[in-house]
Amino acid sequence: MRGSEVAVASDGMEAWSKLRKGHFDALITDCEMPKWSGLELLGAARRSADGSIADIPAVLASSVTASDFLERIRELRETFFLPKPIDPEQVIVMLELIQRRRLRQWKQRRERASDTFTRDEREY
Repeated sequence: MRGSEVAVASDGMEAWSKLRKGHFDALITDCEMPKWSGLELLGAARRSADGSIADIPAVLASSVTASDFLERIRELRETFFLPKPIDPEQVIVMLELIQRRRLRQWKQRRERASDTFTRDEREY
């Protein structure tokens, strides 16, 4: 959100290289990029053996709104669609929603781990 650090890539291959070398909380990509499209970039990310890349929340921006295209996006986990033209406020809202969702997931994992620990304590 405001004050966040941003890495910019000029094409899909450069984005993939940066994604593999750094740590990012979210990925925002255009569908139509040189060298690798946004869908190719997201496909590679979702297939990555690195869990932080495979599970990164992603926002795919595109002017394409055909139903078969939107269905492909729905099939990609943790991927959200943002229609063009992009309003910067929409990006901020989407990132805030992703942040809240990730925080909720983190809390749920923490609670499950705590519940498991409590059960293990009772067995002793």
